[in-house]
Amino acid sequence: MLLNQKSFILEGDLMAEWTVIAAAVSGLLIIIGLIIAVILRKNKMQGSKEPDYFTFFIIGICFLPLGLVFALTLKNNGFIAVTGLGVIYLALGLKNKDKWKK
Repeated sequence: MLLNQKSFILEGDLMAEWTVIAAAVSGLLIIIGLIIAVILRKNKMQGSKEPDYFTFFIIGICFLPLGLVFALTLKNNGFIAVTGLGVIYLALGLKNKDKWKK
C-alpha cells in the first residue's frame, strides 16, 4: 500500500510540473503572438514594398542544382523539395523579369 501512495505522489508532482510547463509555453506563445501582431501592424502602416524578383531568380539558380546534387549524392529524397523550391523561385524570377531592379 505504501508503494502505491508514493507512486501517486510522484504522479501528482509530475502533473504539477506539466501544468507549469504548459502555462509557460502558453504564455510564451501569447507573447510571440503579440510581437508578431505589432510587427505586422507596423509593416502595414509603412506600406508594402515590391519584392526584388532578381533575388528570387538568383536563389532559384542556387537551389536547383544544390537540391539535385544533395538528393543524388546523399541518397535522400527529401532534397528533391529543395530542387522544387529552386524551380519555383527561378520561374517566379523569370516571370517578373521586367520588374528586376537595375
